[in-house]
Amino acid sequence: MAASPEDWREWAATDADGLESAPWSGGPRSKVAEKRAAYGPEAVRRQADLKRYELRWAVLDPGRGAEMAKTRPVVIVSRDELNSRLQTVTVCPVTSRLHPAWRSRLPVRVAGRPGEIAVDQIRTVARARLGKRIGALTVGEAAALRLLITEMYGE
Repeated sequence: MAASPEDWREWAATDADGLESAPWSGGPRSKVAEKRAAYGPEAVRRQADLKRYELRWAVLDPGRGAEMAKTRPVVIVSRDELNSRLQTVTVCPVTSRLHPAWRSRLPVRVAGRPGEIAVDQIRTVARARLGKRIGALTVGEAAALRLLITEMYGE
């Protein structure tokens, strides 16, 4: 049975998840500089060399439910072969809320501050969400992260 035009009008007013959507019109002038910073040529240069176990700023908004949101550091966990070819990158967010008893979290220091890599919040994001490089994990931290990911998601 074919959908009627009325059905499509209703579909166009909402996304597949039922949330209202609005067409992108370029936004107000005040947002133009922000969009250029996020998606312009400089952003592309920053993203050109994404490396596994690098720490970078990422915009994780909007979040749903228990997902970590806001702009925060993330650790790139996808392999370099994928990072150089795909428009998406797999990351683990870093949080400053410490939960030493949680086995799904790995303690690290980011820019001199204590934090935890939230392996339970692993996700794939668009490269455009990633920003400036903060640093990289040590060899020991990278090995511990690999082991924890394998324990949590391996067979």
